[in-house]
Formats: sequence, structure tokens, C-alpha cells
Amino acid sequence: MTAKEIGLWIGPGNHDKAYINGLLKSGQLDSARIWLQQHPTALSCIPELLADEAIEMTVRIGLDAIIEQLAASGELSSLTHSLGRLLDSVADSLCIDILHYLAMIGSPEAQGYIQACAARPHPEVQRTAKELLDELKMPTRPVKSTAPL
Repeated sequence: MTAKEIGLWIGPGNHDKAYINGLLKSGQLDSARIWLQQHPTALSCIPELLADEAIEMTVRIGLDAIIEQLAASGELSSLTHSLGRLLDSVADSLCIDILHYLAMIGSPEAQGYIQACAARPHPEVQRTAKELLDELKMPTRPVKSTAPL
């Protein structure tokens, strides 16, 4: 790393994001995953990296792989709300990716964010949300109760 890169890396609140970005950019997927598992507070850099539309494709692909691996173990539940909040600020194509990540997390809160996207104006986002809800066995609209009160 150059002196400038080191300065950015050790800067306040930025070192986790820069470190993971650097590892993934250089193809060190396993090192990035292991480091995130050893430093769970650093998981918060994942939504920050995802929100950066200019991020390199190798980093985005690496994030996708890390999310798949960590979601299976339940380690990403702490990211549910930060991923859900991203849905309102990212491009529709990234919104679809985030919906898949939320479905991998699978918590009721994650399902709530997916449910909200079933009514979004973009047809592909709607379709993806509805398909994921079907996979999670959650209705896409409120079900009327026929039971007497």
C-alpha cells in the first residue's frame, strides 16, 4: 500500500471498509471472510461497500460470495436493517441483489423489507420480491381472516 492508502485505511471509521475492499480487489476472498468472522463489528462495512456504485466488479463479486457464506451461518442477521435501508437509495439492479441477500438472512425483519419491495414500481424488483416471498412462504399481500371474532 502507498502512504496515502495506509492513511485512508487507518483513518477513523474507514479502515474496515478499505481493508475488505483491498482484500477482495486482490482476490483474497478467504482472508476477507475470515477477518470479518473474527471481527463481527466490521460486518457493517458490507452495506457501505454495496452502496458504492463505482466499486470494482471483483469487489462486488467477492461481497456476494462472502454474503452467501456468512448468511448460511446466521452471521449476517445484524445487517438486516442496514441492508433494508439501502433498498431505497440504490439502483434497481442492486436492489434485486440486496433482496436476495435479505432472503438469505431470512429473518422476519428481512422478510418485511422484501414484502415492501413487492409494491415497488420497477417490474423486475416486484417480480423478484414476489418470488423470494414465495420461496420464504410469506404472502405478498395481507390475508383476510375468515375466522369469526
